[in-house]
Amino acid sequence: MLCCCVWTAHAAPDVHILPAEPASVQPPVQHPGLQLEWNNSRPEQRQALDNFYRSIQNMQVQEQAIQRMERQQRIEQLRGMSPEQRQQQFLNFVQQQQLAPGR
Repeated sequence: MLCCCVWTAHAAPDVHILPAEPASVQPPVQHPGLQLEWNNSRPEQRQALDNFYRSIQNMQVQEQAIQRMERQQRIEQLRGMSPEQRQQQFLNFVQQQQLAPGR
């Protein structure tokens, strides 16, 4: 079967179930016999999709900024340690890696 979904910014999708082409013609899909066709020809549909992708990109940028900040804090913490403290922390890390399952 062929499933056609039309998404709009303000409404639930219109779903149309159509007979599928023979299996030998269809590309492999997760659910045999079903194929999704997205129709984003209307401006509000394209805008909704653009907004969705932009929100994903914003989340990724925020996650990267948080990771950079955490690394910077860790570097500052290590710089504030004595050489003996850093050496002990390294030895603890090596010991934990040796005890970790699957190693």
